[in-house]
Amino acid sequence: MRKKQKISLADQIMIGSLSVVFAGFLAYFIYMGVAIQRLESERNQIVSIAKSKTDLKNIDTFNIVTTDKSYYSLLGTTASGEKIGVLLPKAKGAISVIKLSDGVGMYSLPQKGATTIDLALYKGKTVWEVNTKIDFKIYDFKTGKEV
Repeated sequence: MRKKQKISLADQIMIGSLSVVFAGFLAYFIYMGVAIQRLESERNQIVSIAKSKTDLKNIDTFNIVTTDKSYYSLLGTTASGEKIGVLLPKAKGAISVIKLSDGVGMYSLPQKGATTIDLALYKGKTVWEVNTKIDFKIYDFKTGKEV
């Protein structure tokens, strides 16, 4: 007959702690997987809407921008090669199509420390939003002046 071996209290604590840590990592990765899947699904849906309701054919950038309201901001080209921006409000509203040649180019804006530069609407006007790790600045699309 085999003699039962007892696990020491220290070993029990270590096994319990590792189990809790493993469960935490597992929950985190499941949560992140679901969140990424939801974001990707939302992105695909928005891209599909933008392509069906505008002349947008190729997408260069996709971002969610919040100024006074939240918008999906897409930059890309039409079938004829014209560069355009498409802004879809997160809430119900009209889609805005902006010819990028009608305003100041994004790369002519002050970009020191910029992480992203996004097309947006602010108080009904088209703007560029330049984001840094610390804050963001808004520039008028037509003039390039800070708003």
